[in-house]
Amino acid sequence: MNLGVQIFAIAAAVAALVLVFVMLQRKSFHERHAVWYLVAAFGAVVLSVFPGLLTWAAALIGVAEPVNLVFFVSVLLLFLIAVQLSTELTSVEARIRRLAEETAMRDLEVRELRAELGDLRRKLGERDDDAAT
Repeated sequence: MNLGVQIFAIAAAVAALVLVFVMLQRKSFHERHAVWYLVAAFGAVVLSVFPGLLTWAAALIGVAEPVNLVFFVSVLLLFLIAVQLSTELTSVEARIRRLAEETAMRDLEVRELRAELGDLRRKLGERDDDAAT
């Protein structure tokens, strides 16, 4: 790897790692969401500092071009992130639906109680009118 390219790769990987830590510190997302981003950023730092590891890993797995291994791992990581987010989205949708149903049931109860209260007030008003006459 060319020295200039390696320096650029190290700078980009460190910048990505710092960005993830800053976003975690500012609570831009939860720790459970940051795991895969931290894995990717840390892996990028390691591979940019030691580019021979990528060539070794590609040869070990049987991938002809090391860059293809990078693309494969990147796609795999994005897939895992998409699965994690889809799982959480499904969970949040179920929770929102349950809360909406509970709210609708409470609204119905409040309307029924108001109607009963109105009936009771009318009956009490009629008794007061009968007692006055």
